[in-house]
Amino acid sequence: NLARVDYTDGTSSLLVEPQSTNSIAYSEDFSQWLTVGSPTLTNNYGVSPDGTQNSTRLEMVVSDRIYIATSLSGDITFSVYLKGTGSIRLRDNTNLYIEDVVLTSEWVRYELVFNSTITSVQIQQVSGTSDLQIWGAQCENLSYATSYIPTSGSTVTRNQDIFTRDGIGSLINSTEGVLFVESSVLSNDGTYKAFSLSDGTTSNTIRFYTTPTLNQLAIRVTVSGSHEFNVVFTLTDLTVLNKMALKYKANDFAFWVNGVEVKTSTSGNTYTANTLNSLQFDRGDGADDFYGKVKQLQVYNTALSDSELATLTT
Repeated sequence: NLARVDYTDGTSSLLVEPQSTNSIAYSEDFSQWLTVGSPTLTNNYGVSPDGTQNSTRLEMVVSDRIYIATSLSGDITFSVYLKGTGSIRLRDNTNLYIEDVVLTSEWVRYELVFNSTITSVQIQQVSGTSDLQIWGAQCENLSYATSYIPTSGSTVTRNQDIFTRDGIGSLINSTEGVLFVESSVLSNDGTYKAFSLSDGTTSNTIRFYTTPTLNQLAIRVTVSGSHEFNVVFTLTDLTVLNKMALKYKANDFAFWVNGVEVKTSTSGNTYTANTLNSLQFDRGDGADDFYGKVKQLQVYNTALSDSELATLTT
């Protein structure tokens, strides 16, 4: 029940993920996978990305394969950590969905994303030979890979991350302030993903949320059910970190992204004192959960100046 911190981008970010199941029963013990041809496997050969000597050496020639049964339908992501020499293919049981990989001397997590119904995932030597290390196989019913879920004989489910802080009305100035976030989403998957300041409903909320349109972000200030300030803005890429700030004050609203003022308004109401009392990684009522990385999230009790907002978001 501790928040997870992700360092894959080189700096620390709060990692917020949906529930997911690794449907591969043996994610590290590849001696349990089935083989075609004569691949050679050596357990506990090298140091894996988790820092222990538990990677498997896999030596393959043309037409060699290893595979493991898994039954999934819909959006599927097969991912695995690999390094070595040669090139191999990630594939489904039909060989219709493939990802050809040229190996390197560094650990890389490779992904095969597709939509289908499968009975297994496989690693195949298409041409030449390969000498590689393998670790951390995962297959999920999602259109993107989430953080690694180890398994050792059965499938394993990781619960959804939920971040909510209620009863903090004394820490939020409902009449004026700034909500600032530096974040990225896990995937441009066409779903609504939000975070908000609210009273626990959608009637009084300051909300940032993604829309089904690629890389589109919407901002809405709703007071007693009335939308007082609206912004719809398309970013270059929502899956990379962006800095965004919303200033709210009666008849003085502004939205900034990455150092640029996107929209202002000199008309609109804000909330009576102590209305906003909840910070949630959803739209305010528990729906449209946010899944992504959050590097910074700050709430200011005063409406900052333009120069302060520019500095904050640059």
